[in-house]
Amino acid sequence: MEIDTATTGREGRIRALPARTAPGLLLAGAVVLVYGETFLWMAGRWLAPGSFYAHGPLVLPVAGFLAWRARKGIRWGEDRRPAAGGALLAGGLLLHLAAVTVRVHFLSGLSLLPVLLGMLLIFGGRTAARRWLVPVLYLLFLIPLPLWLVAELTLSLKLAVTEVAIRSANALGIVAIRDGATVHLASGGSLVVGELCSGLRYSVALLAFGGLVAALSRLPAAGRWVLFGAALPVALTANALRVLALVVFAHRLGAARVTGAVHALTGLSMFAAALLLLYLAARLLPARREAIR
Repeated sequence: MEIDTATTGREGRIRALPARTAPGLLLAGAVVLVYGETFLWMAGRWLAPGSFYAHGPLVLPVAGFLAWRARKGIRWGEDRRPAAGGALLAGGLLLHLAAVTVRVHFLSGLSLLPVLLGMLLIFGGRTAARRWLVPVLYLLFLIPLPLWLVAELTLSLKLAVTEVAIRSANALGIVAIRDGATVHLASGGSLVVGELCSGLRYSVALLAFGGLVAALSRLPAAGRWVLFGAALPVALTANALRVLALVVFAHRLGAARVTGAVHALTGLSMFAAALLLLYLAARLLPARREAIR
């Protein structure tokens, strides 16, 4: 009687799978419970009116997709690193405990990353942690910045983009002056550069998109970092062009007409152009080996 050794080996691995993964699944469930308050805080910031993190609900499925793509070659449970993983896990949980004690949810969110990497090293092994490092790091885009930092960045970006728009408009022959974040036109009327025009939302969303494009590309590591880093200047440039376009429209059509549909259309158009520019950069980088999958 012949025995199908391939089938027998496969069945053995299937039977062994629950025993190897059950502790990890239990610990993952415990982490969800431990971080429950932090997850609720994140969801509240994502869904808040005018949030700069409206893309937040998309980050988790994207990270899951990246992890699924990187699953090949992982032999779960082999080459475990319990010492290194335990150190990361313990450090992350201690940071979380300190953060929730003083109610600094941002630090609590950051502590989730070493916790996840520690779990991967303990239960998955070094290969699993290495291949899933990018999906774990991508979860950074889940974590909203502290409100005080958002306020400071928004103010600085508003003033900077207003100054750029004024100088550019003057170069085009449009007489305008700046008063804080307000543009006064010699032709009549004024434009106020609000929080949503600061460029912070563009920057955060395009950084998340840039990270995804970089992860999906077949560029070497240096090329991926260059592509990811390009997302920020592309976002800021696109937003500056948007504000300049609004100033030009206000000069030609009147400031009262640069509201509603015109305001929204310029935002969508410039964001789409920024996405396209970032995608083209991925394809045109000289060091690339292959186009985006």
